[in-house]
Amino acid sequence: MSHSVFAIYKAPEDPAAFDKAYENHAAIAKKIPGLKELRYNKTLQQVTGEVPLYVVTELVFDSLEALQAGLGSPEGQATSADLATWGGDKLITTLIVERQA
Repeated sequence: MSHSVFAIYKAPEDPAAFDKAYENHAAIAKKIPGLKELRYNKTLQQVTGEVPLYVVTELVFDSLEALQAGLGSPEGQATSADLATWGGDKLITTLIVERQA
């Protein structure tokens, strides 16, 4: 059963700047050990909810142990550190999930 990290980003003030910073951020994240897939999803239309959302990213791992090891690795720590350098840490909600089907 796979496990994922969902990173849900609120709409930024400057979408073009976010996109540029996120491109570099994703390149760093793709180096996390044990990462099987990085799924980048840009919001086209929000159907419900009051907080405008911009991007939902899913980082997929084979297991919870692989996820935890990946996030704790130097590459995982570099990804977290990068997020703070461009202000993404103020826009994000992060969830760890277990795939059910």
